Amino acid sequence: MNYFYDVMVNLHEVNYKFYEWSMDDEFIHLKRVPIYKLKSQDIQKFLLHNIQVKREFLEGIKDKTTSIENEKLLYITLFTDGNNTIVLEFNEDGKSILRSSLLIAEELDLMEIAYSLEEEKLEYEVLEKIKDKNEVRQVERIKKFLNKEIDYSFNHQDFDKLKYLYQEISEEQLRSNKKIYEFLKILINGNYNDNILKLFNIIKLYKKNLMY
Repeated sequence: MNYFYDVMVNLHEVNYKFYEWSMDDEFIHLKRVPIYKLKSQDIQKFLLHNIQVKREFLEGIKDKTTSIENEKLLYITLFTDGNNTIVLEFNEDGKSILRSSLLIAEELDLMEIAYSLEEEKLEYEVLEKIKDKNEVRQVERIKKFLNKEIDYSFNHQDFDKLKYLYQEISEEQLRSNKKIYEFLKILINGNYNDNILKLFNIIKLYKKNLMY
């Protein structure tokens, strides 16, 4: 079995390139991870879909991946065709559940190794397509931040704050605190627009002023 050593991964349900990684993510520093070189057509399927592998493959990679703290990680392995790379984590049924790209420097190091590896055959079933990233990470973080702020304000009955935010983006009159809350939630979780960014900037400025 071939291994790649000293690599950082950032496991998610969707495909995030290294430049989309966030400092809030939970990175795993791998001491080693098995490498499987497959045909390009296989890697392209892995990039676009979840897959399911057989029990025999799972047993072959079980505990072979270790973290830098020497923790054994059940079913994680790395696939490459020499050009594209993806790290997959599988559950006990053999279904891929999480995935990660590599940092650019580590991917370049891997390419130097991959050319000398022989292609292997892997039996797998193609499952559902990976859900698209409809928004970049920055937009996702803004929406997550706003949802947290709006929910906190409503649950702690800070209705003056909600009314102020509402009045900054709408000329309509709503008297019900619940309707204001629902309006803001629908807005935040809809298509990204200037009003979402405006709310974000208002709250960030408010929090910054509290620090002085």
